[in-house]
Amino acid sequence: MKTEASCHDGSASAEFSTTGMRKRFQTVADVIGDGWKDLATYLGKNERQIRGIEHQHTGNTRECCLHVLDDWKLQRGNQVTAETLNATLRSAGLVDIVSSIQGDVETVRHKRQHAQLLENAKIVDKALQKPSRDYSERDHRKVTILFKRIPRQGTSGDKKLEAVCNKVVIYMDNLKEQGNWSTYDRFVTKASHLYENKPDVMIRITLEDIAASYYRGDLSRGDERVHSAIDLLLKTRDPQHHLAHLMYLKSAILRRRKRYDEAEGAIIVARQGLEFIQVGRDSGEIWYNVAALFAEVLNEKVVDRPDLWERDVVPSLQSAIDHYRRSLAENDDDSCRNKLRRAHIRLSMALMHCWSQISTEKDVQQRAIPAPDLRRAENSLLEVENNLWEDISERMECSWLLAKSDLMRYRGSYRRAGK
Repeated sequence: MKTEASCHDGSASAEFSTTGMRKRFQTVADVIGDGWKDLATYLGKNERQIRGIEHQHTGNTRECCLHVLDDWKLQRGNQVTAETLNATLRSAGLVDIVSSIQGDVETVRHKRQHAQLLENAKIVDKALQKPSRDYSERDHRKVTILFKRIPRQGTSGDKKLEAVCNKVVIYMDNLKEQGNWSTYDRFVTKASHLYENKPDVMIRITLEDIAASYYRGDLSRGDERVHSAIDLLLKTRDPQHHLAHLMYLKSAILRRRKRYDEAEGAIIVARQGLEFIQVGRDSGEIWYNVAALFAEVLNEKVVDRPDLWERDVVPSLQSAIDHYRRSLAENDDDSCRNKLRRAHIRLSMALMHCWSQISTEKDVQQRAIPAPDLRRAENSLLEVENNLWEDISERMECSWLLAKSDLMRYRGSYRRAGK
């Protein structure tokens, strides 16, 4: 009886009915690296069998992969086709490998479409720079739809890639939240060097660094990193997702400069990408930045439309909270918890029609906040205090205290608010 390790004797390739599948197997084997073990596990190999294959081929990942694929072909025969191979790779979490076997024609087609996508983004962003202060009348539906020009590629199925990206982004976000900029800068330099030839990781580092530039007030650095992200965009496997991410960050940078019309242009483009990205951290960030834009426009009295708090700011923050919760339910990480905490605090502020400053006694007298909104604001603050307080940053705790102070003022407890 043949053992698992001895069944691959070189004759398996003769069983192929066409040379086309063999070439596809070889293409997969050339690029799969250690991912062959994930493929083997998905195809039913146990740990002992995988170790036997690895020992037989002295750790040569290409030969190990061909061994696994040859065995699969022997077992399934003509059921193994280009379609079933692609489906198997996706199911095994090897989405990136699928793109390597699509063919040159497909690659050229996608590159052309990606280039058109980016060009359209620039055109729309420029068109939306025209001065307009009537935020209530601008019809977002008339904006050119960018994201439907190319199919969703997706990297979320690549578990290894997502694990690397999430680990890097969460660490960067935690350092950013702590304000530990010396450690942050050292880490970004090291990570950028380590992943310089991996655009799907580099763009996540770059996008997170744009967010850090916003928090540091280093807007020139933010501009530089936006250009770096644009250069990386077409090299990634999920340009739609990254374009949406880039646009909401660009909106934040423009918002910090008080260039609100341009910021709105960028956030409109970002919102178009919502249906093309997974519900979670990034989609929550888009909704949060929609709310932040309208809130700052109202806070700075660019427009006098208090009804926009209820119409745009509060619903957008609630959407952000819902998306962050979805992400936390699937992946419990500190980065998303920070964002959920922030969104709850901001929601309580928005319900009281304030954003970045303490309400004065005059404000309280002029604004009539309905009792249900005050209860909702209190519930949001209680959610942070009871369930999200652990490891809260000093900056976030300060925001919570300011919101709590406003709540006390609106309830007539001025002495407690002062404390």
